[in-house]
Amino acid sequence: MARPVSEIKIYEQNRLADRSPGDDGLTARWTVRCGSGEIRIGSWINGLTSSIWNRTGYTVCFYEHINASGRELIRIGPGGWSNNVGSGANDKISSYTFC
Repeated sequence: MARPVSEIKIYEQNRLADRSPGDDGLTARWTVRCGSGEIRIGSWINGLTSSIWNRTGYTVCFYEHINASGRELIRIGPGGWSNNVGSGANDKISSYTFC
């Protein structure tokens, strides 16, 4: 039996434009597995996020500063994705939390 997917994938470009959310043929710039306890975006993608795929069963909120502080820039529901996080969040995300 396949184990359920529980991760958040973050992309530097608008990588989901021509894909459906069930297509895992994309290479994420950063992936976090649920239960890792990490809330910061890795330094190699900090401030570079353009698209996100929430492959968890939870809503995820993304913030402009470390430790889930500052403005909430975007919120993505369970199983949801954003091909383009929009000008208010593009290249500004530094951390996330389940909300």
